[in-house]
Amino acid sequence: MQCLSDNASHVLAGLLERVGIEVSSDSQNIGTASIAYVAHKAASPIRFPPTVALTPIVAKRLFGKTDEELDSSSE
Repeated sequence: MQCLSDNASHVLAGLLERVGIEVSSDSQNIGTASIAYVAHKAASPIRFPPTVALTPIVAKRLFGKTDEELDSSSE
């Protein structure tokens, strides 16, 4: 993912320089961070459903409680 954001940052820097806007290394780093942030947020719909679906399964395996034990502890 880092490679893609670096490449996109360099492409954006090249486009800005063509229109006469000078780009420093700081602004390139900010651009890279911005692209990474947007990619992270855009991937949320992909990450969210598996997280919700797998959390109970992983919790049962980690803590070793069966459904019966969970039911009896809530009473």
